[in-house]
Amino acid sequence: MTQAIAVFAGFSVFFIMQLILSRLGKDGIRIEERLEALANSCGDDKENSELDSPFRERVIKPALGRLNRFIENITPKRMIKAIGLDIARAGTPWGMTQGRWISIRLATGLILPILMGIYLATVFENPVKAYSFALVAMFFGNVFPRVMLSRIAKERKLQLEHEMPDALDLITVCVEAGISFDGALGKIVEKMDGPLSEEFKKTIGEMKLGANRKKALSNMGDRCDVPELTAFLAAVIQADELGVPITNVLRVQSVQLREKRKQKAQEKAMKAPIKILFPLVMFIFPAIFVVILGPSVIRLIDIFGR
Repeated sequence: MTQAIAVFAGFSVFFIMQLILSRLGKDGIRIEERLEALANSCGDDKENSELDSPFRERVIKPALGRLNRFIENITPKRMIKAIGLDIARAGTPWGMTQGRWISIRLATGLILPILMGIYLATVFENPVKAYSFALVAMFFGNVFPRVMLSRIAKERKLQLEHEMPDALDLITVCVEAGISFDGALGKIVEKMDGPLSEEFKKTIGEMKLGANRKKALSNMGDRCDVPELTAFLAAVIQADELGVPITNVLRVQSVQLREKRKQKAQEKAMKAPIKILFPLVMFIFPAIFVVILGPSVIRLIDIFGR
C-alpha cells in the first residue's frame, strides 16, 4: 500500500512538473514572438521614418559629410590645426568644421569661378572677358569667407573683453568664499551667458576628460586670443605651479583688469574729437553756414541786384 502511494505521488509530481514546464515554455515562446514582433515593428518604423525624411537629410547631407571628412583627411595636419584654431576663435559658427570650411573655400574660390568662366565663355564672344570675370570671382570667393570668419572672431573677441571683468570678480568672490577654482569656473558657467561662459564650459569639459589644469587653461587662451584673458590664465597657471594662494592672484588680476578697462575707455574718449572732425567739417558745418548765412546772402543779392 505504501509503495502504491509513493508511486502515485511520484507520478503526480511528474505530471505537475510537466504541466508547469509546458506552461513556462508556452510563455517563453509567446515572449519570443512578442519580442520578434516588436523588433520587426521597430525596424519597419525606422525604415518608414527614414523613407519619410526629406531627400536632403537622407542623401545630400550624408554625402556632404563624407566629402568633408575625405577633404579633411587629405589636407595637411598643420593646415587643419590652423583652420581649427581660426574656427575656434570665431566660436565655431554654424557648427563649422575644418572639412566643411575647406569645402566652402574650394567651392567659392575654385569650382564656382571655373564654372562661371566656362558659362561666360559660351555667352560672350570674347573669352578673355569671360575669364577676367572668372578671375575676379575667384579672388572674391577666396577672400570673402576669410573676411567673414575674421569679422565674427573680432566681434567675439570684443564680447570676451567686455565679459572679463564681471567674470573675474565672480571668480574672486567664489574663491574667497571657500569654493575651489574649478568650482568657481562652474559658477561662471551657471550664472553667466555668453562666449566666455562657453569657453569656461569647454575648459571644464577638458579637465573632466583627463587634461590637467595647465593644459586646459592654455588651450582656452589659444582659442580666445584675448591678451587680458591670456595674462589672467598665465597668472593662474603660474600660481598653481608655484603654490601661491590663488586668492591674492585673482584680486590683483581683477584690479589690473579694471584699470586696463578704464584706460581703454579714456583712450577711446581721447580719440572721439579726432574721429568726429571729418563729419563735422563735411556735413555739419555746411548746414550751419547755410542756416546762418543763407538769409544774409539772399538779402545781399537782392540789394546789389537792384
